[in-house]
Amino acid sequence: IEIIGLGASIGGPNVLAEILAQLPRPLPVSIAVVQHLPADYAQPFAEYLQGRTGLPIHVVTDSVPLRAGVVFVPTDDRHLVILGPGRIGVSADPPMSGHRPAVDQLFLSLARHYGAAAVGILLTGLGSDGSQGLLELRRRDALTIAQDAATATVDGMPRAARELGAAQWVLSPAATVQALRKLLGDEKGGHGGE
Repeated sequence: IEIIGLGASIGGPNVLAEILAQLPRPLPVSIAVVQHLPADYAQPFAEYLQGRTGLPIHVVTDSVPLRAGVVFVPTDDRHLVILGPGRIGVSADPPMSGHRPAVDQLFLSLARHYGAAAVGILLTGLGSDGSQGLLELRRRDALTIAQDAATATVDGMPRAARELGAAQWVLSPAATVQALRKLLGDEKGGHGGE
């Protein structure tokens, strides 16, 4: 695994912080996060995540290299997209499902450039953003996870993914953390991050 993509909307900041704070250190992968936010909230959101997780949070305004151990979030009113292996950037493409940033944009670009080397995680939120991208990730052999109905603040986005058959696993945030720690070699004697 080289990169983990997480998407969330309503109820997302808390659950994102909860998951990111419990990942192994040093973190052997890059993390890309799309959270639906009102205008001008990208910087406060980044500061919130940094405060809660202790991880470096990079607000992406241009094309930058991906780095393991860093969480990338898009600047205001831009899609977060993988531009190619090892590069992440932002796009001013029109909103998808009414959202910019849209989780689908991130997941579709992850599927295109990383396929089985990616993990896609769709968390709480209204609507269906992220479900098509998660399905494409699954088609490309990436591990795909959707939050379970019992723990989601709003079960729209995860439910849409579950109904599409996009989610390989349906997990609570706590179970997601356990799965990621195993995947990243944390509970198996520390072998391999990539």
